[in-house]
Amino acid sequence: MDSDVILEFRNISKQYPGVTVIYISHRLEEIFEITDRISVLRDGKYIGTRNTGDLTQDELIRMMVGREIRDIFPAREEKAETGRRSGTRWRGTGRASG
Repeated sequence: MDSDVILEFRNISKQYPGVTVIYISHRLEEIFEITDRISVLRDGKYIGTRNTGDLTQDELIRMMVGREIRDIFPAREEKAETGRRSGTRWRGTGRASG
């Protein structure tokens, strides 16, 4: 997150104590950096509000998606075929189509 943005949020909270700012982001690092409390809405329904310091990133993700995520970036399976501009090459056949 841009340090200027963090400073701006801190200035707002000092200048206007008690004011709520609604900040929507998928960047979890930003969320944990600038918030005191986090509220989660999923599919138009209120899921809950927690103090940021009492919440882990995994717990927040679970609230957001409705289940535990074991692999945020799962390993990719190697595909037997690869697309090319000139056509599709099938591994092992030596043929190109398209």
